Amino acid sequence: MAGKGFLTGAALGAAVAYLFNTKKGKKIRHDLKKRGVVRKAVSVFKKTTKLARRKKHHRLVKRRRAA
Repeated sequence: MAGKGFLTGAALGAAVAYLFNTKKGKKIRHDLKKRGVVRKAVSVFKKTTKLARRKKHHRLVKRRRAA
């Protein structure tokens, strides 16, 4: 059975391919850029990945201290 990460990646990959490879997708992408949605999504993505890295680091530090 496929994991959640794989399914999420496949869905995002399909969405990106649609937005970059079809005329309708390019129009949607242009509209999203106009509204600033893309910029907001990128900033949210950066914040969440930064937070996830921090949490992972703290877990590793706790394991090392416990050992």
